[in-house]
Amino acid sequence: MSRPLVVRVPWPLRLHGRRVGRFFPRGIAHVHLHLGGVRFDLLFRPWKGICVVREYPKGPVLSEGTPALREWSFPVMAIKRRLPSAEPVAHLAPMESDILSGLLPLVEHCAARQYDDGTPREPGWLTIKTTGAAWVVQVKDPDSACSFTAVAATLDKALETAAMLLGSDDAPWEPDRWLLESQKKKKKS
Repeated sequence: MSRPLVVRVPWPLRLHGRRVGRFFPRGIAHVHLHLGGVRFDLLFRPWKGICVVREYPKGPVLSEGTPALREWSFPVMAIKRRLPSAEPVAHLAPMESDILSGLLPLVEHCAARQYDDGTPREPGWLTIKTTGAAWVVQVKDPDSACSFTAVAATLDKALETAAMLLGSDDAPWEPDRWLLESQKKKKKS
Protein backbone atom coordinates (compact mmCIF):
# COMPACT_ATOMS: atom_id res chain seq x y z
CA MET A 1 0.00 0.00 0.00
CA SER A 2 1.39 3.39 -0.96
CA ARG A 3 1.84 6.25 1.50
CA PRO A 4 -1.06 8.75 1.23
CA LEU A 5 -0.32 12.22 -0.13
CA VAL A 6 -1.51 15.15 1.98
CA VAL A 7 -2.33 18.35 0.09
CA ARG A 8 -3.15 21.54 1.98
CA VAL A 9 -4.74 24.28 -0.11
CA PRO A 10 -4.50 27.83 1.30
CA TRP A 11 -7.83 29.52 1.87
CA PRO A 12 -8.79 31.88 0.26
CA LEU A 13 -7.42 30.18 -2.82
CA ARG A 14 -4.42 31.90 -4.43
CA LEU A 15 -2.82 30.72 -7.64
CA HIS A 16 0.94 30.62 -8.07
CA GLY A 17 2.60 32.31 -11.02
CA ARG A 18 4.87 29.34 -11.67
CA ARG A 19 3.58 25.88 -12.40
CA VAL A 20 3.60 23.96 -9.13
CA GLY A 21 2.72 20.31 -9.09
CA ARG A 22 3.58 16.80 -8.11
CA PHE A 23 3.42 13.53 -9.99
CA PHE A 24 1.37 10.69 -8.58
CA PRO A 25 3.26 7.58 -7.61
CA ARG A 26 2.86 4.50 -9.75
CA GLY A 27 -0.15 2.40 -8.89
CA ILE A 28 -3.14 3.33 -6.75
CA ALA A 29 -2.71 6.51 -4.67
CA HIS A 30 -4.76 8.00 -1.83
CA VAL A 31 -4.79 11.79 -1.53
CA HIS A 32 -6.02 13.73 1.51
CA LEU A 33 -7.05 17.21 0.38
CA HIS A 34 -7.55 19.88 3.07
CA LEU A 35 -9.61 22.69 1.57
CA GLY A 36 -11.06 25.46 3.74
CA GLY A 37 -11.20 23.32 6.87
CA VAL A 38 -12.88 20.37 5.14
CA ARG A 39 -10.94 17.21 4.34
CA PHE A 40 -11.61 15.20 1.20
CA ASP A 41 -10.14 11.81 0.45
CA LEU A 42 -9.40 11.29 -3.22
CA LEU A 43 -8.52 7.99 -4.88
CA PHE A 44 -6.27 7.86 -7.94
CA ARG A 45 -6.18 4.79 -10.16
CA PRO A 46 -3.80 4.63 -13.13
CA TRP A 47 -5.54 4.82 -16.53
CA LYS A 48 -8.88 5.38 -14.76
CA GLY A 49 -8.52 8.84 -13.19
CA ILE A 50 -9.06 10.47 -9.83
CA CYS A 51 -12.28 10.96 -7.87
CA VAL A 52 -13.49 12.02 -4.42
CA VAL A 53 -14.40 9.01 -2.27
CA ARG A 54 -14.99 10.59 1.20
CA GLU A 55 -15.76 13.93 2.83
CA TYR A 56 -14.99 14.62 6.50
CA PRO A 57 -16.45 17.44 8.66
CA LYS A 58 -14.73 20.77 9.35
CA GLY A 59 -12.37 20.83 12.25
CA PRO A 60 -8.88 19.79 13.18
CA VAL A 61 -7.02 16.99 11.44
CA LEU A 62 -8.97 13.84 12.11
CA SER A 63 -7.82 10.46 13.26
CA GLU A 64 -8.26 7.48 10.96
CA GLY A 65 -11.25 6.15 12.96
CA THR A 66 -13.46 9.24 12.46
CA PRO A 67 -16.60 8.47 10.42
CA ALA A 68 -17.03 10.31 7.12
CA LEU A 69 -19.91 12.69 6.39
CA ARG A 70 -20.36 11.26 2.89
CA GLU A 71 -18.84 8.37 0.96
CA TRP A 72 -18.84 7.60 -2.73
CA SER A 73 -17.60 4.60 -4.65
CA PHE A 74 -15.18 4.88 -7.55
CA PRO A 75 -17.33 5.21 -10.71
CA VAL A 76 -17.28 2.37 -13.19
CA MET A 77 -16.69 3.71 -16.69
CA ALA A 78 -17.07 0.42 -18.54
CA ILE A 79 -18.82 0.44 -21.90
CA LYS A 80 -22.04 -1.53 -21.80
CA ARG A 81 -21.99 -4.12 -24.51
CA ARG A 82 -25.13 -4.79 -26.45
CA LEU A 83 -26.09 -8.41 -26.76
CA PRO A 84 -26.79 -9.47 -30.34
CA SER A 85 -30.44 -10.05 -31.00
CA ALA A 86 -31.54 -13.65 -31.42
CA GLU A 87 -33.04 -13.07 -34.86
CA PRO A 88 -31.60 -10.70 -37.47
CA VAL A 89 -33.64 -7.63 -38.29
CA ALA A 90 -34.60 -7.10 -41.94
CA HIS A 91 -34.36 -3.29 -41.64
CA LEU A 92 -34.11 -0.76 -38.84
CA ALA A 93 -35.46 2.40 -40.46
CA PRO A 94 -39.02 2.44 -41.81
CA MET A 95 -39.07 1.87 -45.57
CA GLU A 96 -42.36 3.63 -46.34
CA SER A 97 -41.85 6.81 -48.38
CA ASP A 98 -44.24 9.05 -50.29
CA ILE A 99 -41.54 10.80 -52.31
CA LEU A 100 -39.51 7.69 -53.19
CA SER A 101 -42.49 5.31 -53.55
CA GLY A 102 -41.60 4.62 -57.21
CA LEU A 103 -37.91 4.06 -56.40
CA LEU A 104 -38.18 1.08 -54.03
CA PRO A 105 -34.84 -0.51 -55.10
CA LEU A 106 -33.01 2.63 -53.87
CA VAL A 107 -34.87 2.58 -50.54
CA GLU A 108 -34.17 -1.14 -50.06
CA HIS A 109 -30.48 -0.64 -50.92
CA CYS A 110 -30.15 2.01 -48.21
CA ALA A 111 -32.22 0.29 -45.49
CA ALA A 112 -32.24 -3.52 -45.91
CA ARG A 113 -29.96 -5.36 -43.46
CA GLN A 114 -30.25 -8.81 -45.04
CA TYR A 115 -30.42 -10.34 -48.49
CA ASP A 116 -33.42 -12.26 -49.86
CA ASP A 117 -31.89 -15.56 -48.69
CA GLY A 118 -31.58 -14.20 -45.10
CA THR A 119 -27.82 -13.64 -44.96
CA PRO A 120 -26.83 -10.38 -43.24
CA ARG A 121 -25.69 -7.38 -45.29
CA GLU A 122 -24.31 -3.93 -44.67
CA PRO A 123 -26.75 -1.26 -45.95
CA GLY A 124 -25.49 0.80 -48.86
CA TRP A 125 -25.91 4.49 -49.59
CA LEU A 126 -26.21 6.90 -52.46
CA THR A 127 -24.71 10.29 -53.14
CA ILE A 128 -26.43 12.95 -55.23
CA LYS A 129 -24.39 15.72 -56.85
CA THR A 130 -24.10 17.76 -60.02
CA THR A 131 -21.33 17.77 -62.56
CA GLY A 132 -21.73 20.74 -64.86
CA ALA A 133 -25.30 20.61 -66.18
CA ALA A 134 -25.84 16.92 -65.35
CA TRP A 135 -27.16 15.23 -62.20
CA VAL A 136 -25.04 12.36 -60.86
CA VAL A 137 -26.33 9.65 -58.50
CA GLN A 138 -23.55 7.45 -57.14
CA VAL A 139 -24.63 4.18 -55.49
CA LYS A 140 -22.19 2.42 -53.12
CA ASP A 141 -22.36 -1.13 -51.77
CA PRO A 142 -19.98 -1.74 -48.82
CA ASP A 143 -20.45 -5.54 -48.83
CA SER A 144 -18.99 -6.01 -52.30
CA ALA A 145 -16.82 -2.84 -52.15
CA CYS A 146 -18.33 -1.72 -55.47
CA SER A 147 -20.18 1.28 -56.80
CA PHE A 148 -21.82 2.60 -59.95
CA THR A 149 -22.87 6.02 -61.20
CA ALA A 150 -26.07 7.08 -62.96
CA VAL A 151 -25.94 10.38 -64.90
CA ALA A 152 -28.93 12.24 -66.38
CA ALA A 153 -30.08 15.73 -67.31
CA THR A 154 -32.63 15.91 -64.46
CA LEU A 155 -32.54 14.67 -60.88
CA ASP A 156 -35.70 12.57 -61.35
CA LYS A 157 -34.24 10.83 -64.40
CA ALA A 158 -30.92 10.14 -62.60
CA LEU A 159 -32.76 8.62 -59.60
CA GLU A 160 -34.98 6.51 -61.89
CA THR A 161 -31.92 5.25 -63.78
CA ALA A 162 -30.16 4.32 -60.53
CA ALA A 163 -33.27 2.49 -59.25
CA MET A 164 -33.63 0.65 -62.58
CA LEU A 165 -29.96 -0.41 -62.51
CA LEU A 166 -30.23 -1.56 -58.88
CA GLY A 167 -33.31 -3.65 -59.72
CA SER A 168 -31.61 -5.40 -62.64
CA ASP A 169 -29.26 -8.37 -62.40
CA ASP A 170 -26.69 -6.74 -64.71
CA ALA A 171 -25.97 -3.54 -62.78
CA PRO A 172 -22.67 -1.94 -63.91
CA TRP A 173 -20.86 -2.40 -60.57
CA GLU A 174 -17.23 -1.33 -60.54
CA PRO A 175 -14.65 -1.90 -57.78
CA ASP A 176 -14.45 1.10 -55.44
CA ARG A 177 -10.95 1.84 -54.09
CA TRP A 178 -12.23 3.83 -51.08
CA LEU A 179 -14.58 1.02 -50.00
CA LEU A 180 -11.78 -1.56 -50.39
CA GLU A 181 -9.45 0.49 -48.16
CA SER A 182 -12.16 0.99 -45.52
CA GLN A 183 -12.83 -2.78 -45.47
CA LYS A 184 -9.11 -3.44 -44.91
CA LYS A 185 -9.08 -0.94 -42.01
CA LYS A 186 -12.10 -2.65 -40.41
CA LYS A 187 -10.45 -6.07 -40.66
CA LYS A 188 -7.26 -4.76 -38.99
CA SER A 189 -9.10 -3.26 -36.03
